[in-house]
Amino acid sequence: MKKLKHLQISFLSLFAIKFFPLCLHGQQIQVSPPTILSLTPNYVSSECTLSQSNSNILLATVLVADPSSASPSYHTKVWQSQDGGQSWQDQHYPVLPQAADPWGLLLTNSASLIADISEGRKFHLQVSHFDLASQEWAAPKSFGYGFDHCMLLPGLDSQSVYLIATQKIKSDQQQFQTRVLIAHSRDGGRSFPKRHFHPLVKGVEFNAKQAYLHPNGTLLVPISLRGYFFEKEESPHPFAQMQTWLYPFYDHGATLGTPSFVTKLSGRKHHWLISNSQDPERLYFAFTDVNQQRLGLLQSHDGGSSWTAPIWIHQDSANKKSVDLSAMTINARQEVAISWAKKVKEGCYQRMISILFHETQQLQSHEIGQLACPDDANGWIKTAWPQGGDYCGLIANPDDSFYLFYSYPHKGSFTPHFTQITFIR
Repeated sequence: MKKLKHLQISFLSLFAIKFFPLCLHGQQIQVSPPTILSLTPNYVSSECTLSQSNSNILLATVLVADPSSASPSYHTKVWQSQDGGQSWQDQHYPVLPQAADPWGLLLTNSASLIADISEGRKFHLQVSHFDLASQEWAAPKSFGYGFDHCMLLPGLDSQSVYLIATQKIKSDQQQFQTRVLIAHSRDGGRSFPKRHFHPLVKGVEFNAKQAYLHPNGTLLVPISLRGYFFEKEESPHPFAQMQTWLYPFYDHGATLGTPSFVTKLSGRKHHWLISNSQDPERLYFAFTDVNQQRLGLLQSHDGGSSWTAPIWIHQDSANKKSVDLSAMTINARQEVAISWAKKVKEGCYQRMISILFHETQQLQSHEIGQLACPDDANGWIKTAWPQGGDYCGLIANPDDSFYLFYSYPHKGSFTPHFTQITFIR
């Protein structure tokens, strides 16, 4: 594994990085000027996703909030583009109260599917389907309460969809238990008749991360585990160290296989698992550590049975909570793109993109836009998500470019930004 080489960027490049190409690995990478999506006056944006059915049709979801509201007011907003992001149309997604963790998926027939978690601390997981015939949103399907971090994953055929989420419930002994939900739909998300709950490990908190569906139908889900010790029965304390294991599920999520160990370096935040489409046994796993001081990338050449030593994309031993992993994807040339944000000073984050080149295994990183410092008009959003949300949208196009959809404090207030990252040989 070759050592990380940092891209040398002049002061002028730092100032104008959105408009001028940068040289990477004998190529040039160009970040287009962003398109800014408009919000309701006084609203701000946070975490978001991006999905694609072909090179032109895009679906964008974002958490929007009214920071001036006396009580937290936030919900999911959905846009669609028919021209590769040049223009965007409001999908008029029904407002569910206090909805967070939005996740969107465009099916091959361009039907939209949205999952989010609403009703504030009730954490109500629902999935909504946009009907193409009626051009209306169908009534949302409920999966119950107590959920965190829902994800939609396309299946192997055009109408197959998986829903994955982590749920915390109280047992009969009034103790909290964690379990992972895997639900499968065969009709494009109109219904999820098969819903499977897996407790996995008793007495341990865990969280399901971004999953990968193998071409043989095996669903591979990274699970981050953290145990507790008890000074008092009513006040458990989490251990500082965590572990991530890769759990295989068969039969559309009904059957649990034998997990394999990934790393003991990962923390609680969002982690991502993707695969090389030309070699399904080659996996990539990006993660941040427990203190969010390091961002690492692991690789497996045998389907997750073993993993390489990490490539450290970012390390900051002096400051905790200095890095956030936002998204990861891979294009047909097997170039891995990682979107992340690093804290430069208190309350100010720099959006970054890193590219791992397949042939040389060299990794290069550079800035997206300028240093972002949200102002006080963002209210509680500035405190909850100063980096612009826990995750963003990042997808690969058929021409091997990337689309990036993220929240950026334009003129101080967070607004959704869309840009294209292209390579020039």
